[in-house]
Amino acid sequence: MAINKLPKKATPSEVEQEKFINSAPDGVEVKKKGVMKGKKQQITFTIDPEVLEKLDARSATEGVSRAALINIAIRQLLNKGATVGGE
Repeated sequence: MAINKLPKKATPSEVEQEKFINSAPDGVEVKKKGVMKGKKQQITFTIDPEVLEKLDARSATEGVSRAALINIAIRQLLNKGATVGGE
């Protein structure tokens, strides 16, 4: 009678191991806030009423939604940069 070796068990990948460890109650996994809407993440923020009024007027002039105009502005800011707290 021949002795057969047991098949090797698949070892979990490092990503799976990290996911398992981080999912523990004291893990370090950061939970994202907001709700996923398709490929985008919904967020909430507050804005000055005067700025919101101007934003709504501009979005009507441009013929785009408020959210679209905010997304355009953020993309332009990230691409071109901005100075915060000075010149």
